[in-house]
Amino acid sequence: MIKITRNKNSNEEKQVLALVNDLNSFIPKGYTKLSKCPEVIMAVDRIADLVSNMTIHLMHNTENGDERVKNGLSSKIDIDPLKNVIKKNWLKAIVRCLLLEGDGNAVVKPVFKDGLIEDLIVVPAHDFSINLGKDFEDNYTIQIKNKKYDPEDLIHFVLNPDPKNIHKGKSYRIPLKQLTESLSSADDIEKEFMNGRVMPSLIVKFNGDIDSLVAREEGIYNTYFSQTEVGKPWIIPNSMMDIEQVKPLSLKDIALTDTVLQNKKTIAGLLGVPAFFVGAGDYNKDEYNAFIREKVASIAKTIEQTLTQKLLISNEYYFKFNIRSLYNYDMQTTEAVAADLYRNGIITGNEVRDWMGLSPLPELDSLVILENFIPVQDVGNQEKLNGGNHEETET
Repeated sequence: MIKITRNKNSNEEKQVLALVNDLNSFIPKGYTKLSKCPEVIMAVDRIADLVSNMTIHLMHNTENGDERVKNGLSSKIDIDPLKNVIKKNWLKAIVRCLLLEGDGNAVVKPVFKDGLIEDLIVVPAHDFSINLGKDFEDNYTIQIKNKKYDPEDLIHFVLNPDPKNIHKGKSYRIPLKQLTESLSSADDIEKEFMNGRVMPSLIVKFNGDIDSLVAREEGIYNTYFSQTEVGKPWIIPNSMMDIEQVKPLSLKDIALTDTVLQNKKTIAGLLGVPAFFVGAGDYNKDEYNAFIREKVASIAKTIEQTLTQKLLISNEYYFKFNIRSLYNYDMQTTEAVAADLYRNGIITGNEVRDWMGLSPLPELDSLVILENFIPVQDVGNQEKLNGGNHEETET
């Protein structure tokens, strides 16, 4: 950024303005930012939308297993992280900043009141910068506008750490640059084809020399094209002109469609999303679930571990996303799995109803097992396991 300071020397000011104008010459023709490429926007928006759809659980690590904790802190993170902003939009802004504008980095500034977290402000990407030390062992600083902060005072999310210094993230800007430029050029070519500017649909040949071509061209065009009604036949002198229809090359002939499709698949592969997210291919449930297990879960793990490290003091607590809520399973499969777990005494009836989106019932809080659905603790009290009734046995 060049700052222009006005002074009495008008020639110097003109030179600075000329320099600013010349900066446009360094921008390659057809260059498109990642944030302006439709395919990149679609992929990033789907990732951010899915991550923001998950609930964030505060978990307590106990001797008998991990239990979910519901208190003021869990409510702050999962319901009300920022004043006048819902959690979904707050989390979506963080993920988008990580994948696009923040170049693999996102910064959240906590605001405290009376020792408690009042707000978690997402700092815009253009307002912060990561200042690394001379070597890896040196501590780094985060600058927000004109003020420097210690990383301990902020929540710094890092995605795809830079190999040279893992304190700073690194996005896919360089690998995707050529692909986005190629897609932008393909859009321009397609527009030219749609506008019919590539070549005319008719070529008219008529008798005459080159000298009279210019003079006769306008008159013939007006006579046989402009003034003719639609569908009305032409009556022309014999051997005066020869009209041929010309079929220009199609997008398929120049293999533009195949090139665009391949570029879209490559972009999807670099961003880790299924190809059908960017308009290449059809929906596939297995591919979608694999995307949730790998890409979405990886980003969610980065966020939950960062929140745990920055906001929690006790090692017995941690944050965890509910990743299972994103998997695409049909209702029949979900019911079959839930019913099997219920019959084997692993989950309660109310947990099954929660999977189905139903309200709990008081009589379904106990674990049951086997065909007569008795409580688990009473399985050993069955008569058939203790010899049964002797009179009934003799009979």
